[in-house]
Amino acid sequence: MITIRPLELWDKDQLIDIIREFVQYERDAFDPTSSVEHTYSDIFLERIDKKFEDNPDSQHYVAIDDESWVLAGYIYGIVMDYPSRNIGWGKMSYLLNLYIKEEYRAHWLWKKLFTQYKDRAKEQWATRLKLHCLKWNDPAKGFYEKMGFEVYDYTLEQSV
Repeated sequence: MITIRPLELWDKDQLIDIIREFVQYERDAFDPTSSVEHTYSDIFLERIDKKFEDNPDSQHYVAIDDESWVLAGYIYGIVMDYPSRNIGWGKMSYLLNLYIKEEYRAHWLWKKLFTQYKDRAKEQWATRLKLHCLKWNDPAKGFYEKMGFEVYDYTLEQSV
């Protein structure tokens, strides 16, 4: 059985391991020349540490295997004010990261973690959910479309 719950301080070591796995997955698929350690230390560790500070707008949930106590997946995002051309100011929840260990992907943890995240965003008065999905990540794009997301805009970038 899998339990979905908020991230706790004692999850930090396992979360660091799963984030390393996530960064390796992205690097292998997208940019084999990037440094896993550099990406990991500069971006994700800082975000994890901020979770344990007093930040009521951040949302961190983990999926724990109740038999082995293994962290099987996590989701992370933040609720913030945003300007909208249609309705003025409002609150938007920006999903920053969702990852499930490969051996747990058949357990519908994506949907369970996302549902917990979305419910919490509603409690925080968010009226929109937003995320960024890399163009090569077809499994994630398919999942997000099934969850009701639509392409809203395109972000372009280039190396400098």
